[in-house]
Amino acid sequence: MENNILLDSNISKIILSYSEHGIEHKYTTALRNTDSKNCYLAILSETDFVLPTKKTKAQLIVYTSTGVYIGNTEILGTKTQNNEIHFQISVPKKYDSIQCRSSERIHTEFPVSLKYDDNYEINSTSYDLSMGGFTFYLNEEIPSAYKKLNPIVKIQFPANLMLDFHHGQLIAETKYLRKLTAADKDLYAFKFVGLQNHDKYALEQYLTSIK
Repeated sequence: MENNILLDSNISKIILSYSEHGIEHKYTTALRNTDSKNCYLAILSETDFVLPTKKTKAQLIVYTSTGVYIGNTEILGTKTQNNEIHFQISVPKKYDSIQCRSSERIHTEFPVSLKYDDNYEINSTSYDLSMGGFTFYLNEEIPSAYKKLNPIVKIQFPANLMLDFHHGQLIAETKYLRKLTAADKDLYAFKFVGLQNHDKYALEQYLTSIK
């Protein structure tokens, strides 16, 4: 895709990533301005922030209402202003559309809570997450009767992530799939049932950002 995605008024998030001295840096940024050649992105100031070298190769992931796009770019300059760090970035000459396959599971560690209609509750930590479902650790057996029921899951994402979930949470109906074992630990796999479109979109945004 050749046009400047950054001119799209329906952008929900822009992630800037680059490597400096062998260390990868990734920031969720705010778009301050753009033209046909350059764009200006900002993050909150950090005390240990290391200025990238001029013309450092970088990558932008842009989330819009029509999809997620990735483009290669360069960091032309940085400066600190009004408690923000501003990046001057060259506008990517080309964007590629990217998406997450429902079968692609990505390792995660988030608080997970499953609640049933009779208030029986399971609290644990996620092991992986995909567009289709998730698995989590559990040291005890889920009672057989509850494996036939569809609980409501609440997955709590880190507060620093700018996501379109309900207050940083994914809340959805789920269905039990199977019990697994990984690294001598018991895992339980559940799938999402009837995930709403806005939650599908936000979940895809998150999974794409951590691939």
